[in-house]
Amino acid sequence: MRPSRRPVPDADGLDWQGYEKLVRDILEALGRAAGVEIVCWGRPCEVEGQSGVSHQVDVLTAHSDGMNEYRTAVSCKWRKARVEISHVRELAFIVQDAALSKAVIVSKSGFTKGARELAAAQGIGLIELRKPTQEDWGDGITDVRGEIIFDRGLAMCDVRFRRAEPITESDDEAAEKTTAPRLLIVSTPGEDDKTLMELAQQALRDNLDQEHFDLGFPRGTVLITPEDPAHPMNGRSVRGVSYRLQPLPPHRVKASVNAGERIFMIIRDALTNRQHNITTDGEIIETAEARAIDG
Repeated sequence: MRPSRRPVPDADGLDWQGYEKLVRDILEALGRAAGVEIVCWGRPCEVEGQSGVSHQVDVLTAHSDGMNEYRTAVSCKWRKARVEISHVRELAFIVQDAALSKAVIVSKSGFTKGARELAAAQGIGLIELRKPTQEDWGDGITDVRGEIIFDRGLAMCDVRFRRAEPITESDDEAAEKTTAPRLLIVSTPGEDDKTLMELAQQALRDNLDQEHFDLGFPRGTVLITPEDPAHPMNGRSVRGVSYRLQPLPPHRVKASVNAGERIFMIIRDALTNRQHNITTDGEIIETAEARAIDG
């Protein structure tokens, strides 16, 4: 799932405003399939309380089940300190005063034990949205480096055809140019045409311990050079061919995958441990359950 607005790729460059925008984008992406919409966000975003007081919230979302509308207030905390119980109590009052359905606190530094306990009792969601640390990977492997080797197959060398026609003055020229075309087709009466390489591969399967091959063809077999119709061997009758197979040197490519560098931010539910990773290209990926962290 990709947000409609890509996350900022530099987590170190975020400020509190960038953090609010990032939260908005994530909520929009994760809620799109469920019909969740962003009502407002940022400083102008307010909800009117029954007390007559307007409460500022960082992000307000809404969705409907066809009969009722549900509004959720989201508070974003871009602070070094963990969110304390006082902020949970404050948000719980806003939910009650503004008749909201739910509230969620998003923090980059986690929550105190008291905040988690009160949030669980009041039905307030607690989400950690932060840069990944080494503790998140545990004993897992995050950096893989290696070399990918591509087998380039075989090449034919020293290809020599035995002709069925009388030797002519042009035979020397034909012999010199026989291996020039990249595609040489052997056409045998009553059989499907095959390229010389296909015949070579079949011969190799039948004789795995050999490198030099000598194949005979029945009468009426001709050689076709479709890439070069003017080639001296095009249309010539042939009785056989001898050639040597030589492996091409493999193609080597160095590869490196660093999961730590690819993950931009981690979204972790502090109450359920459900976790998503945000990649540097804006993809949101659900992961296995995260390790519980007491505080």
